Amino acid sequence: DTFTWDEVMQLPDKALWLEAAQLEIDELAKKRKTWSIVPKSQAGSIKPLPTTWVFRLKRHPDGTPKKRKARICVRGDLQEGPAEVFAPVCEFSSVRLFLALCLLLQWPSVALDFANAFCQSHFPKLMEAVYLHPPRGFYNDVRGHSYLLLLKSMYGLREAPRLWFENLFGELLSDELGFTQSANDPCLLFRHDMIVIVYVDDCCIMGPQENVDEIKRKLKLEFGTVEDGQLRKLLGVRYEWKLDSKGEQYLELKMDDKANAIIKSYEKITGTTPKVQSTPGTPGQVLIKNSGEPYMRDEYRSMIGKLMFYTTKIAPECAFSVGQLARHMQNPNKDHWKAVDRIVGYLRGKEKHRL
Repeated sequence: DTFTWDEVMQLPDKALWLEAAQLEIDELAKKRKTWSIVPKSQAGSIKPLPTTWVFRLKRHPDGTPKKRKARICVRGDLQEGPAEVFAPVCEFSSVRLFLALCLLLQWPSVALDFANAFCQSHFPKLMEAVYLHPPRGFYNDVRGHSYLLLLKSMYGLREAPRLWFENLFGELLSDELGFTQSANDPCLLFRHDMIVIVYVDDCCIMGPQENVDEIKRKLKLEFGTVEDGQLRKLLGVRYEWKLDSKGEQYLELKMDDKANAIIKSYEKITGTTPKVQSTPGTPGQVLIKNSGEPYMRDEYRSMIGKLMFYTTKIAPECAFSVGQLARHMQNPNKDHWKAVDRIVGYLRGKEKHRL
């Protein structure tokens, strides 16, 4: 559901995508004052960076279309010189801890989304100026003689994640909000009455209702957050909050779309559909190191990467089998591919994989 500018121009609902693009321009240029238009001569010897459009059809948790999203990204891969770029994200184990405590303490929780998060950070004074070519479809009247001078960060810049991290956490760790970072995970924050986890521009808050409302109000005032209710999706995992027969709340985790994507990817690579299996591995099987030429090594690595992601999130029973296969990514053979076939067949047999 991701498209380029040229692809969008060929779609029957092109007008709706162009409306989304106009909203992005208005948000960045008028509301957030992300750039200013300057003459080309001002850039001097600094080489301007190109921009690119990324269009995405966002969906509800059930897969139905939600809205069309357009985003301007800078070609940060063309930036030159050193830069401070590292920005941590929360561990998935911290997400599980957060959810477990939410159920144990029976505290309400809320998921927040920061609109255009990376575009809310100002540049440090010592940072070199960044100039951009105007984005496609807009600023045609000044394109020949002007650049866009960035006043704030943008998606695609190498420094953007770091600047956003410093901006958001500067607020969360302030005396006013009073959070403290966990020693084990810098994106897990807490105080005596609340817990917060942050994954880039997704934030989840848990605590007594009045405290949650207070933090929501302050973050909305500072960053313009959008409330998404209880956590429903994060890192590809969908969460369903349910009640058991005793009326106690529990969580159900699922990744049906990811499992289907793994199966389709395998079928595309091999041209075959794996047989349904009841277990992810063959009992007693020992995988031997390949001493010959590698067999479909790049495709093998791709499949193992997909399986590792799925296993660590929702399928712990596949961990041993996937771990064994991961040892042979440098030089796989047909026997290793047969073992991959078995795991994918197991996913086919688990139509609704739940945790």
